[in-house]
Amino acid sequence: MIKNSPLITVLMPVYNAEKYLSQAIDSILSQTFEHFEFLIVNDGSTDRSDEIIESYNDPRIRYIKNDINKKISNVLNQGIHLAKGKYIARMDSDDISLPNRLEKQLNYMEENPGIDAVFSTIKVMNEFGKVQNQKYGYHGAMTNNELRSLLPKVNCLPHPTAFIKTEILKKYLYRPNIQSEDWDLWLRMVSDNKKIERLDAPLLLYRVHDASLSQKQNLGSPIPIIVDLIKFVLFQFKKGKIGRTEVSALWTIFMKIAFSLPLIFSMIFGGFFGTLTRLWTLSRASWDDTIILFFSNYGWAGAEVVHLEITRQLYQNNKVFIIFQYPYEKEPNYREEFIKHSDGICVLQEESIYRRLIVRYIKFKLKRIPKTVLFGSYSYIFYRVLKGAKKHKIIDLTHAFDATYELLALPVIPELDQRIIISEPLRGKLHKLYMQKGIDIKYMDRVTCIPNGIPMNNTYPSGKDFNRLKLLFVGRDAPEKRLYLIKRILEKLIENGIDFSFTAVGGEFKLFKKFAHLPQVRCLGILERTALKEVYRQANILLMTSSREGFPMVMMEAMAEGVIPVSTDVGGIPGNIVHLETGVLIPDDLNEDVIVENFYKNLLMLRSEKSKMNQFSKAAFQYAKDNFSIEKFNERYDLLFDEILQNETLN
Repeated sequence: MIKNSPLITVLMPVYNAEKYLSQAIDSILSQTFEHFEFLIVNDGSTDRSDEIIESYNDPRIRYIKNDINKKISNVLNQGIHLAKGKYIARMDSDDISLPNRLEKQLNYMEENPGIDAVFSTIKVMNEFGKVQNQKYGYHGAMTNNELRSLLPKVNCLPHPTAFIKTEILKKYLYRPNIQSEDWDLWLRMVSDNKKIERLDAPLLLYRVHDASLSQKQNLGSPIPIIVDLIKFVLFQFKKGKIGRTEVSALWTIFMKIAFSLPLIFSMIFGGFFGTLTRLWTLSRASWDDTIILFFSNYGWAGAEVVHLEITRQLYQNNKVFIIFQYPYEKEPNYREEFIKHSDGICVLQEESIYRRLIVRYIKFKLKRIPKTVLFGSYSYIFYRVLKGAKKHKIIDLTHAFDATYELLALPVIPELDQRIIISEPLRGKLHKLYMQKGIDIKYMDRVTCIPNGIPMNNTYPSGKDFNRLKLLFVGRDAPEKRLYLIKRILEKLIENGIDFSFTAVGGEFKLFKKFAHLPQVRCLGILERTALKEVYRQANILLMTSSREGFPMVMMEAMAEGVIPVSTDVGGIPGNIVHLETGVLIPDDLNEDVIVENFYKNLLMLRSEKSKMNQFSKAAFQYAKDNFSIEKFNERYDLLFDEILQNETLN
């Protein structure tokens, strides 16, 4: 902690931001102006954010940890109340402030004491840090008059560039239940004639990626924008405030509604008729003596393979009905297989203003039917219908520790009769979460581990070639997979003239397009299972650089074909891979440069010792044969459901 009152408080809320957090922190600690406090508020993160923040030992950092997720507006207000600086500089946990940002904004405010807030332009970068635009989203407005005219029409001020007098923020604060909480704040400020200006200099690298809230808001429906503006105008009207800003906001509301009428009608009437169709499907389905399954979708990922196998097993002796959270339109998918092995399915809409109606109807129907079994995995609909469903036997399945679903499950933990995990390390993570959130530890007794299973060959695959590194990645291009690390590993191999081939299966993989000219690199998209099996046979090393996992189905499939896993030691992977026996484990270091270097060194080791590759490959196959049997998997689930179905409380 710094001894004297700082001039600036840098306020950065954090929630499950492990991927880019170090870059954001480093960019603030490297500022040319050094007399500031760095107030980091961890809003109940369940990933490695806490570990990353704690790894810093800088006296300027003030670290606040929230036990529960309070949401962005409340966290920002919490930080504002705690701020000691004359000014508050906003920062997001996935962006990068350029070194002179604080110095330039401070100098401008000190030289212009009549200004209440100053912003800057930004440079936009993608998830890999590549700058895409020199300036973005500023609409040419720089001066107070220009911004005051433009703000009721569009949110033209990037939130993480805000540099505002603390006394102003403590007066206005952020309002909860506003999607664009920053825009609402700027509008209230300009309505009260507070002076806002923007520096014509990009002082921040603004990251746009799949998890970016701003990206979703800016590229999505106009409805949230209209709603936020209506909330602003109503709030001002209640205060008796009807001025230039409010009138301009009303005009914007009118114009957006006029231009959005086709979309609004589509959402209202299209969603309405879609909801009626789904309600009809649900009402027609007979749920008496039926096991109800709740899954996310019927796609082509490892989790869906497991869900399908569970469905097949249950359908042999039971009636089964499946509710999917949203459709999966890409090919191939397992939709027809799920239909074949069930008494019916209902596919809900991914986004619908009528979703609450669907949830209420499912809850209503569950109250009316006799006692049955509810089984859910990766479905927020499942957790929302459980309150009041205690008469039923309820089971959920967790593949990997996913903060979104685990937090959704917390209110209904007492309702769950069984929680299935696929690897023992998940037990420790659940125990830690229960402790953090005040959940009675007695409920840990309901957690059961059932490892996944796959069809296995009895003999080691013939024709394995270890004369060259034949690298493979199978999976989605999801943030936790950290494919940018694989890209860096490949670049290092190429740079040092190492002979290798690399195959990626499961998506478009835009990140690997820079290697498209190389004959040894190929991206195959999504493959049928028979074609994928042939790819496994041709490979000798599976690369996995994930930041979190359960125990991936692709790793089981690869080991069953004698492919050596070289993977970060996350989730359930260390519980199934013996380092330098059945594979290679890479420590998931906070420094990603170290991770890349460790992958590279171990690949060179395998390349130089072909006898070890052969040894590891055979050991991986044998471990898979001994532990990944689909027969054992089915036997465990048969036992679980037999015990539940034969329980006298279901009679």
